[in-house]
Amino acid sequence: MTAPAMAIRKPNTTTIRLKIGLREVVFGLLSTLEFALEGRLDVPTKRVRLLLGMGVDQLDGEAKRIEQLHKDLVPIARAASQDADGADKPFHAIPIHRLCQEHGWWEIFAALDEKDNTYNEARALVLSKYLQYLTNHRELIAQISLWSQQQKHPAELEPVGDHTLSYKAFMALRDGTAGKGDKALNGAMGYVPLSKTEALRIPLREGLVIPIRLAERPFTIFFASDLWLRNESSRTTEPLHVGVNIIGRGDVCDIILDPSYHDISRRHLKIDVSLKKDAIYLLDLSTHGSFVSGEVEVVAKR
Repeated sequence: MTAPAMAIRKPNTTTIRLKIGLREVVFGLLSTLEFALEGRLDVPTKRVRLLLGMGVDQLDGEAKRIEQLHKDLVPIARAASQDADGADKPFHAIPIHRLCQEHGWWEIFAALDEKDNTYNEARALVLSKYLQYLTNHRELIAQISLWSQQQKHPAELEPVGDHTLSYKAFMALRDGTAGKGDKALNGAMGYVPLSKTEALRIPLREGLVIPIRLAERPFTIFFASDLWLRNESSRTTEPLHVGVNIIGRGDVCDIILDPSYHDISRRHLKIDVSLKKDAIYLLDLSTHGSFVSGEVEVVAKR
């Protein structure tokens, strides 16, 4: 299943206001909304744990339900993309009660359903991203179902899409030992927690790649002439300067992350780059934890 390409005409400069639950969320630009939706394309941990507890017949039923929903939404998405000015008409035909509730998708659609036609580009964008989420969701179900039928560890199976987890990660999710920002999940995936009191020193060399996680969100620090931080969810890259770099949702941070990342603290991670750019020092400042790949060479703490 592939989501249709959405022919959004141009960036919308109108402020987008959506009432999600009991609070109003404001997006200054259409691109800001798109950035926020990128973090909703992966299946959340709670849902994965639920799927792991299902039998093969239940998984098959879930897959058929999602496939049928995707099939029903594709012509609506196509109509919305072909006539952006009239996108509100096909959007109102969407059976909102059938949508997934993970990541607040149901509430986003419900909020847009109440808006006038000035929100049509936002409607087309949200519908496109939701179809991507459904595709990812179904691919994950296919992998879990295959694992259940063959009684093999996920590591022994061929990957389906981009959702191959390690056997330990599957076990942590299935047994309920992993949760939001939980050390068990990150540990199962080969990550170790950073200290909140002693900075971890990592020596730098050209071409070095350092996978890290802020709560459960994947980032990569890499050294290519200069030092960079890549957000793997939004696929954006920011430079890290010599000295202290604070990463988080707060306005005073050097690298400000999407405010919709509620598992990310306002001041989440401190990255201190040495004057000679021969080492970095990582210190966790957060509530839900920061983690570094266990395969990274660590020299000492300070």
